[in-house]
Amino acid sequence: MEIKDLFKSYKDFVGKEIEIHGWIKKSRQSKNIGFLEINDGTFFSNVQVVVDSGIDNFNEIFHLGLYSAIEVKGILVEPKNAKQDFEVQAKEVKILNESASDYPLQNKRQTFEFLRTMPSLRSRTNAYSLITVSEIIILRSKNDSLVRISITFIFSGNFLFLFMLGFF
Repeated sequence: MEIKDLFKSYKDFVGKEIEIHGWIKKSRQSKNIGFLEINDGTFFSNVQVVVDSGIDNFNEIFHLGLYSAIEVKGILVEPKNAKQDFEVQAKEVKILNESASDYPLQNKRQTFEFLRTMPSLRSRTNAYSLITVSEIIILRSKNDSLVRISITFIFSGNFLFLFMLGFF
């Protein structure tokens, strides 16, 4: 299930078992419980996953680096007195791919100067993923018929639409 679909209609899945895939954006743990925030890139907000220490690979999960790929199977619940509308109580967490130990983005605020040195990683941060090139084109196309015609022509044919990372 994609995270954008979960945010659109989470009430339909409350109390049901779901499966989501994504990258670890934040990770924190205590002795008996751990929290993961994961995102699959389809929505701006992350999904919080609550991991109980009873899960077989609990220690292994919380030694993963940020942006490691995981698959989570669990129950969607509406927590009381929480900031988010829903969270996933994990029953099973499968590690799909570990990130490199020297991965440059960490669980802290990155300065824009630092991000300018790595244009290929900018879109993985919250600062740059809020407004994407496609959203700018959609905004412009509502007011500019030439842009609308051009975009329609590009997407109607067998053209490859490339995003220029160095553009911003």
